[in-house]
Amino acid sequence: MTLIHDASLCWGCSACEQACRDTYNLPASASLITITECVETSPALTASYTFATCRQCAEPSCARACPRNAIFTDAQGTVRIAEDKCIGCGRCAAACPASAIRLVFKLNARKAIKCQLCAQTQDIPACVQACPMGCLRYA
Repeated sequence: MTLIHDASLCWGCSACEQACRDTYNLPASASLITITECVETSPALTASYTFATCRQCAEPSCARACPRNAIFTDAQGTVRIAEDKCIGCGRCAAACPASAIRLVFKLNARKAIKCQLCAQTQDIPACVQACPMGCLRYA
């Protein structure tokens, strides 16, 4: 299961980013989803939006880079981080091809965080539920 973004429906409202921050209790600078506006000037001025988050890789390079084996794939195929094992070294973030891992301070320690498809809190990711245009699917 992963997130699928239909760019033709997205108008860049950032409701998905806010839902992610609210679910993970993150500051504005640490959303695990990034919506980026792409402006094309030819033949006419148009805007589209790209969506970036963890790709839930089948063979995650972030997991291979982790010296503490804190990153694993659960039974549903979601790539997760065991916070108690994470030492905040940042090797996983450097190895991630999607730049989807953030380092934040939690309880006075640096920890890696990433989209875990809200697996710990709900069946359908918060970003999918929050999208007013229906451009995000969980499939």
